[in-house]
Amino acid sequence: MNSSNVERFAFQLSELGGRITSKKKYKERAYIDLEQFFLNMTLCMNSDARLARCCEYWIQTFGKYLSAQKIQKRIKKGQDYSPQYLGGLLTIADSRFPRGQFSSLSKYTSNKQEVQMLKVFKNKEIADANWLKFGIIAPQFNQDEKEKNIKPISYILENCPELSYRMKGLTTAIADLKAYLHIHKDASLYRAAKDIDLSYVRAHQIKKDYFLNEII
Repeated sequence: MNSSNVERFAFQLSELGGRITSKKKYKERAYIDLEQFFLNMTLCMNSDARLARCCEYWIQTFGKYLSAQKIQKRIKKGQDYSPQYLGGLLTIADSRFPRGQFSSLSKYTSNKQEVQMLKVFKNKEIADANWLKFGIIAPQFNQDEKEKNIKPISYILENCPELSYRMKGLTTAIADLKAYLHIHKDASLYRAAKDIDLSYVRAHQIKKDYFLNEII
């Protein structure tokens, strides 16, 4: 990805709880599709060591809230992603939450070529096993600096609706619609459904069943 896209990704990572500083600021806080964000992560995280480490902690912490079905749907629709980095990130997610929830995505991963995550790290002997499994030579992910990379859960629940509604146990469709309308309060239901890749009929049914007399 070009530097502008990497900066946008870093901004989104910060908005979704990562302790990362983005050089570029945006006037409005737009809704962030979690599965689109995740696939962009596979393309951006090798841009910088600090960004890479923050991404590892993010997927370790919040990976279980991603929808394998939505990730697969986006891949089938042609969204760009890296099969090797997809494999590494899913391995980190499943190692923390070993329920095999991402097994359906294994066919979209690859280990066909050996690559360095970072130009400054080349030593395969001490490389991280999760990444090396997919041909990526990367530093060990020691998992002992979460506080330096992820904002407190209390902050996430208060300021990151895309994550907080899923963390509260809502289905993906309900959580995404609530998060979108939480951020874009004046958006029409048609626009919301289109932007979160949900049929209008399903969005209307969700609003009828779950939003009645409720403040989003």
